[in-house]
Amino acid sequence: MQRIKDVNTNSTHIIPKTNSITKSLIGEFIQLTQKDKEYLSKLDLITIEDILTYLPYKYNDFKNVTKISTILDMFTKTSDNEYILEKKFLIFGNVTNLETIKLKNNKSIQKGTFKDDSGKINLIWFNQDYIVNALSSNKQENIYLFGKIYKKSSKNLYFAPEKILTSKSKLIGHIIPEYFSINGNYKNTFRTLVQKIINKIQTSNLCNDIEHKILNIIQKIHFPENENDIAKNKKILAIYELINLRLKILESQKQQQILIQTNKIIQIKIPKNIIQNFCNHIGINLTTDQLKCIQQLNSNITNNQAIRTIIYGDVGTGKTIISMYLGYITSIINDYTTVILAPTTILAEQLFRNFINKLKHQE
Repeated sequence: MQRIKDVNTNSTHIIPKTNSITKSLIGEFIQLTQKDKEYLSKLDLITIEDILTYLPYKYNDFKNVTKISTILDMFTKTSDNEYILEKKFLIFGNVTNLETIKLKNNKSIQKGTFKDDSGKINLIWFNQDYIVNALSSNKQENIYLFGKIYKKSSKNLYFAPEKILTSKSKLIGHIIPEYFSINGNYKNTFRTLVQKIINKIQTSNLCNDIEHKILNIIQKIHFPENENDIAKNKKILAIYELINLRLKILESQKQQQILIQTNKIIQIKIPKNIIQNFCNHIGINLTTDQLKCIQQLNSNITNNQAIRTIIYGDVGTGKTIISMYLGYITSIINDYTTVILAPTTILAEQLFRNFINKLKHQE
């Protein structure tokens, strides 16, 4: 396993890479329908690893019912009302006093009252006329509502349901993950697919101990028993990531030492006064920060150290000059080929013209 798309932070993580069944194509491991193939292809989910590491970006808690009195107490006893307004609750009770209020432009508001054994709270929907008829037919039956608090004023709080569930719903009693770009009816299909893959791997005896541990962690992130499970296992996964990155660095350093010892590493010569010669050639004076960067790079190069440096700064601070300096000493001074990569064609063309213009006398 290697790639993890963590949608909570919109980032990609690395975890211990293994030569296991996770590299297999999904269709070679389990049977897929044509709809599965088309949907997964659109999401660029091709291998077992892709599926397992496509992590949820949020969760809906249909397991823990919150009393109405608890919700109301949160507003009176907590100053962080913004957090409460963003949080979703599951409540269980009975709906009464349903009505539709017609507004201008064919819009409407649906209101009602929701009661449980601890208290009551006003309900509100917007432009959902069918709600009144649907709930009026089940007046005597207790139902689950899942949604947020809507604060009309400091004294008027409403519960705005997003889902209406009966006791027979398969969602009740579970914490349900939500995934980016997976909507509608395919949500359940995708969750079933993830669980099916995990179950088959666990019973296949094709994983080593570390892989089994990682798989169990990933399973708990996809299908947590409680909120603590989510935070705990994401932290554990992050630790695996850091360990893996450290191991990769150590392996890279080891390989670099082998190259140095066998004289297979490229030797870059740094002549005296090269910084001043570079400045004279392109007609600039370096800033203090630029000079520090270049001096550190020179030190790494003369000590035969691999350079893994990220240079960051605001627009216009002169980051391009640093890359131009590296191209100068690599291609012009040492006669090696330099490759400059850019994220877009436009930027690549701008850099090309800039380099040619500045270094044109030394092509």
